[in-house]
Amino acid sequence: GNVVGHENIVSASRMNSAIVVFLNDVEKVRKLTQNGIVGNNEMILVSPLSSPAKKVMLCNVPPFISDEAIGKELSRYGRMVSPIKKIPLG
Repeated sequence: GNVVGHENIVSASRMNSAIVVFLNDVEKVRKLTQNGIVGNNEMILVSPLSSPAKKVMLCNVPPFISDEAIGKELSRYGRMVSPIKKIPLG
């Protein structure tokens, strides 16, 4: 309760062999994953249930620009979490 406060826990339950805790604020999730929790005098690391990601859509890209070139440029802004997918026209 010292890291995020009991009042900020929306729900908690078991999922497979883990305990899942939902908090009411993204900033509190960041704080909890950075600091972890202490239980029975033992430090327990906390990892997020999912990693935040952004979906980027590019339109009207000329066909001579390769997916590799686009991926290389996008990698400058962060790690790509999925391959580039082309959307068919029609």
